[in-house]
Amino acid sequence: MSHTDTKLAADGPLQDAAPPWAVRGPALAAGPLAAIAIAWVSQAARSGGDEASLSRDGAVVLGLMAWMAIWWLFQAVPIAVTALLPVALLPALGVGSFTDAAAPYASDVIFLFAGGCLLATAIDRHGLGQRFATAILSVAGRRPAAIVGAFAVVTAALSAVVSNTATVAIVLPLAAGAVGYVERHAAPGPERDRLVRRFTVCLLLAVAYAANIGGCLTIVGSPPNAIGAKLLSERTGEPISFLGWMRFGAPVVAIMLPTMWLLLTSVLQPVRGLVLDADEGPSFDAPPPMTREGWFTLGVFIATVAAWVSRPYW
Repeated sequence: MSHTDTKLAADGPLQDAAPPWAVRGPALAAGPLAAIAIAWVSQAARSGGDEASLSRDGAVVLGLMAWMAIWWLFQAVPIAVTALLPVALLPALGVGSFTDAAAPYASDVIFLFAGGCLLATAIDRHGLGQRFATAILSVAGRRPAAIVGAFAVVTAALSAVVSNTATVAIVLPLAAGAVGYVERHAAPGPERDRLVRRFTVCLLLAVAYAANIGGCLTIVGSPPNAIGAKLLSERTGEPISFLGWMRFGAPVVAIMLPTMWLLLTSVLQPVRGLVLDADEGPSFDAPPPMTREGWFTLGVFIATVAAWVSRPYW
């Protein structure tokens, strides 16, 4: 495993080093300048008689969106600071009260995200994700296509209950271990290096795509799911339950996951012809011993999922 992979597994992708000041500095100024320019153009159009143009409040919100997008994209300041700009600026600019600006931060959807992130952090910290993944991957044996398929299933299953990003952070070190195993045990031949390279690309793409596909399965699998469910509930007046979402998410996952695996392993990055000369399947580092905190985390995780699933009944 490379140093980059180790750092990703340990700290998560949100802990990556920020861009250099040569990038962040101009972005720091570009954010508010873009906001001012957009608001001014919108108001100039309205003053010119364009009735379809935005109101003052709409122009301010649109400018603030551009400001936040620039700062988020180039990480001009910490992500959390950018996320709090509406609370500081909207009341100061007369677009609603502080109570109105702060209320969305206490939405039940936000607490749902926070709970999912806390669960994912605890699962990763106490080795539960690695324990779950290695148990399933041991079944794959030494067939390259089966190894890719096992990783896809594991990633999709984890991504259904924790965030896509956290899932990849858990699975990526195991994928690096599988790549190392294949590099060591691939049978010699004229196309050996090319096939190993194809397997590496195929496996990493499978992990990335499976995380997104598995995130469609449940309402907590990905933040857009919860946001979409909340908007649909407000429009229709009928709440969308955990199981109600799965009625639509499960068929999507059941179709897309095997289709993705088939396309990757047979068409886009075919691994046919890659033979492993070892008798045993890929071996991974043993997960850490199950601690009291690990058992407690497992209990909280099971109770949380049970509450999500049974919510419509109570």
